[in-house]
Amino acid sequence: MGWPLLPALALALLLGLINHVGYIGGGGDDWHYLEAARCIVAHGFCLPETHWAARLPMTLPTAGAIALFGESRPTLWLTPIFYGAIGLFAFTAIVGRRFGPMAAGIAAFVLVATPTFGGQLLALNVGIVEFGWVMAALFCLDRATIGGDRRWGVAAGLLLGLAMLSRTTTAVLMPILAVALWAGGQRRLLPAMIGGWLVLLMLEAGGYWLATGNPAHSWSLAMGHSKLPTTALPPGVDLTRSPLFNPEFISNWHRAMGIHVHWTIDGLLNLLFDPTIGPTLLAALALVMLHRRDIAPGGMVGAAPLWLLLAGATYFGGLAYALAVDPQPRMFLPVAACGAAIIGVLGARSWLAGGRLLIAAVLAMLAINAVTVAFARSFDLSRIERTASAWTAEAPDRMAMDETARRVLTLAPAIRSLPSHPAKGRDRMMLITRNRCPADIRAANGVAWPRARQALFPDSHQRDAYRLCEFRAA
Repeated sequence: MGWPLLPALALALLLGLINHVGYIGGGGDDWHYLEAARCIVAHGFCLPETHWAARLPMTLPTAGAIALFGESRPTLWLTPIFYGAIGLFAFTAIVGRRFGPMAAGIAAFVLVATPTFGGQLLALNVGIVEFGWVMAALFCLDRATIGGDRRWGVAAGLLLGLAMLSRTTTAVLMPILAVALWAGGQRRLLPAMIGGWLVLLMLEAGGYWLATGNPAHSWSLAMGHSKLPTTALPPGVDLTRSPLFNPEFISNWHRAMGIHVHWTIDGLLNLLFDPTIGPTLLAALALVMLHRRDIAPGGMVGAAPLWLLLAGATYFGGLAYALAVDPQPRMFLPVAACGAAIIGVLGARSWLAGGRLLIAAVLAMLAINAVTVAFARSFDLSRIERTASAWTAEAPDRMAMDETARRVLTLAPAIRSLPSHPAKGRDRMMLITRNRCPADIRAANGVAWPRARQALFPDSHQRDAYRLCEFRAA
């Protein structure tokens, strides 16, 4: 498995050097994970009160890293790097054992070149955590199929349980794996896998039963997530209804790429044309069409790419239609992995059959897209942190922050303890905006606070420029 990983690791390093922001904060999930980790560091353990805090495979390692190395941006890289490495190594090993080292090398490179994976290896993103456990579980399951060792099946179930503790969407994967084992003549592994999975879930339920009297505490938090206010749905949508098979949710999610054809396919179309995952999926579909004879019965490759295509489509359908989740690329790392594996298998076939130029072009296109997305998302937040810290130092007992800006800049020690605006006794306030600062802001009592100063932070590869704005009470 060594050399096939080298191109993928080199690309991952390049993407990390281009975009090493990692934690962003603001209105993102990473702020909630950081706050949960801070609570654990301060108190040893905090009973989760939100679904973000209940994702213990994310919050516990993050808290451990902070306790060991202190709170900083590089410290927050450690958890996603750890899980991303587990996922990438396990994925490469599975493809390598099944289809050979060349297929493994191509597949690993494509997975890293998919920005929703390779571009998130430094970000506090629970999708990477779930993916790491899922790939580790599939590695164990693959080992179990070699000799029928049920112990590997139990290990796979335990790891799937950890994936589900990370994000409940792993539930969609269980019937897919059950059907795959049954169809592959490995049904004797089903009880072992399901047993290990249930043991982990029962341990979690027992812990919450002792702590709260409610064994389904984390599930209650997860199911209540859909009731939280969100800008991804229009105001008229009834958030009190269950998201399961909810056409109102499915049809009204904000479409990131602005494609509106029909609500039943809009989520899929926007995913296919999203630069953070679409190129991988479209390349996989194109190779399936080009190699349709190779994957037909009696073909040189066999039906494995079709099974991968079916598994990815089923996973997408389970999330987008059964659970009615917002079809954002970050939710579909297993689908991206299916696409990468298809490209690896069929790409190796093309290479050996003389189609090297085609595969080289596909890999180059995916790598260029990954680098382009990395540049578009990179920004040196430390520049804003330094300026905001300097402004705060001038009058630390008079400064407050816009809540979104406070979450973005929370890793700066001077800003971490600042209150959110409005705050009693604070007559100065900072916020972060793009391109221009407003001339004034309105305080809670309706009085205008004029802009006192601003700082521009342009970046050559971005169309927008960030500004730090300070306002003072008249």
